[in-house]
Amino acid sequence: MSRVVVQSYKPSNSAKALATYLGLKRLSTSASRFVGRPSDIIVNWGNVSRTHNSHYLNPLDAVSTAANKISTFAALSAASIPVPEVHHSSITLDPDTTYFARTNICGHSGDGIVVGLPSELPSARLYTKYINKKHEYRVIVVNSIAVDTKKKLRKRDFEGERSPYIWNVANGYVFARNDITFPSSLQPLAIDAINALGLSYGAVDIIENEYGNLFVLEINTAFGLCGHTISLVATAIQELINQMRQ
Repeated sequence: MSRVVVQSYKPSNSAKALATYLGLKRLSTSASRFVGRPSDIIVNWGNVSRTHNSHYLNPLDAVSTAANKISTFAALSAASIPVPEVHHSSITLDPDTTYFARTNICGHSGDGIVVGLPSELPSARLYTKYINKKHEYRVIVVNSIAVDTKKKLRKRDFEGERSPYIWNVANGYVFARNDITFPSSLQPLAIDAINALGLSYGAVDIIENEYGNLFVLEINTAFGLCGHTISLVATAIQELINQMRQ
């Protein structure tokens, strides 16, 4: 019987919750003495560097692609997945158009993003054209199945200043799934995005503009797990493990 363990790229409450739900051991993120065997299965939570001679869910090269915004957009574009307009030099930017300058191409949740006209932006390796979004969604896909679909809504008791550009918890937004009508093409797009990167699972962040067009912003392979999402994701990953053991 193959051993199954969880390996995360850093200490993670979500990886801990997943391992606890599945009854699996977690590998130490610093000084693990685990020696993988080819028959072992490692549930990979965002790790790209600490490798073992084992079967990884998710594959290491796919996680590496997802962790880098430049390679993510390239892979998605190659698969005809809609993404924001991408630039790799400020020279090609329209001086009268708003862009996101990404100073950290491996960041997430708005980390390393500066918004403004080209004259207001720092030098960066990646710029994306601002899309006036009407809605933002997250679809968690496991084994080509959308297991959880949520929409970002304004948190009612938030007292801080909301950013019109970056919708995250720090800016007063929360995920919700109940009593919401989702676009019919949302889940298929998320599944296509995961498959385009060669991932087994991931959380796909998608925005919708005022015309109803959808665009993939990023794919997170070490996404947050809490509440009902834990059981939805863990159950789907257990099914994937069972299939690999057959």
